[in-house]
Amino acid sequence: MNAGFQLQEVLADRAYNSRLNFTVAEDLGLTALIPFKSNQTGQSKGSPAYHKMFLFFTYHRDKFDEHYRDRANVEVAFGSIKQKIGETIMSRNFNAQVNELLCKLIAHNITMLIQAMFGFGVLPDFLQPKDPPRSETSIMVPRTEEPDLSFNRPESSTPVVLSASSR
Repeated sequence: MNAGFQLQEVLADRAYNSRLNFTVAEDLGLTALIPFKSNQTGQSKGSPAYHKMFLFFTYHRDKFDEHYRDRANVEVAFGSIKQKIGETIMSRNFNAQVNELLCKLIAHNITMLIQAMFGFGVLPDFLQPKDPPRSETSIMVPRTEEPDLSFNRPESSTPVVLSASSR
């Protein structure tokens, strides 16, 4: 299944550092970026991929760390999801588990959108005020007033009354 992106790297913590994992990643065409423990040696013991990554980790640590720090972003996102939405799945059937997880991720994304709206003043397109069409020669002037993030609508002067005949 092609989801529109191509995997290139596998980022994992030290617990996943094994010759088998390095070999499997290389067989799949991936670069396994897994830090080595201080007591590990670069002996391949049948895994050239392990030896190659040990040398990369040892002699090019700055480049390794440049890629590996992306793992922290993922861990922060997972931690945030677990904290806000919970880390358990209640469904028993696999398809239901996938759907439940997707719903949890949608809920998380909605909370992030709301946080961005109110915390950083980001307005989604559907809340942007309608501006008159600009000509090609118009000059963009930055807005100085704070955006109104209220969902409260102004009350109309005459209340709407539904009569029995209009239902």
